[in-house]
Amino acid sequence: MILDESRVEATETLRSSEKNLSNFDLKVENGILRADNMELQYKIDKLNKELEESKELNEMLIKINEEFGKENDRLYERIDFYKNLRMPRSMKKSSKPKRKHQRYHKFLLSVL
Repeated sequence: MILDESRVEATETLRSSEKNLSNFDLKVENGILRADNMELQYKIDKLNKELEESKELNEMLIKINEEFGKENDRLYERIDFYKNLRMPRSMKKSSKPKRKHQRYHKFLLSVL
């Protein structure tokens, strides 16, 4: 009987130390998981900040693009106005020499 009691006590002591060890392991694992959670939360916050900055930049670029579009439309309207205008003949430069002058020069050369 004494052997049985000491055996029971030894088993209970072993189970108790296993429980304590198991609790310690769980606390360590819990601490590691909390640290991982904190690191992930930091990364999430950082990414959210970057996302917000990207959204603001995108909105600004959209506004700039709209302004350039308006300016582009105004420039095309001005081009259309000037397309329909014609330059007077007196202001146009001709790349061909006038025939009248050619004949006169030939005449002068033949006389001389």
